[in-house]
Amino acid sequence: MSQWLAVSINVVFCMLALAACATVQRMTADQVRTTFIGMTDYGTSGNGEPFVTYLSPDGTIKLRRDGQSDTGRYRIEPDGELCVQYQAYGQGQDVCQSMWKGTDRYYSTLSNGQPGVTITTVKLGNVEAL
Repeated sequence: MSQWLAVSINVVFCMLALAACATVQRMTADQVRTTFIGMTDYGTSGNGEPFVTYLSPDGTIKLRRDGQSDTGRYRIEPDGELCVQYQAYGQGQDVCQSMWKGTDRYYSTLSNGQPGVTITTVKLGNVEAL
C-alpha cells in the first residue's frame, strides 16, 4: 500500500510540474515589442538584485540598479530575442536574451542558456523618470 501511495504522489507531482511548465511560453518579436517598448519594467537580475528599466520607442534603454543609472541601446531580433547594450553596465557588451511570459511575470534566458532577469511589474510610460 505505501509503494502505491509513493507512486501516486510522484505522478501528481510530475503532473503539477508539467502544468507549471506549460504556462511559460517564449515570446515572439511582436509580443516583446507590445509588452516592453514604452514601458517601465521592474524586476530582479540573475543574482537577485532589483532593477528598473525603461525602453523608449526610439531604441534607447535606461537602467537604474544598485543606486546607479545607465543608458544604452536595445534591439529586438526577428526571433524575439531582446538585445541590450549599456554604456557602462556589462562593460558595454551586447547581451541578447530570449523573453518568456509566465502567468504573472516575465523571464529571460541568456544566449548561453543561463537564467537572465525576472520582470514582475510592467507600467506604461517612463513612470520613474529614468
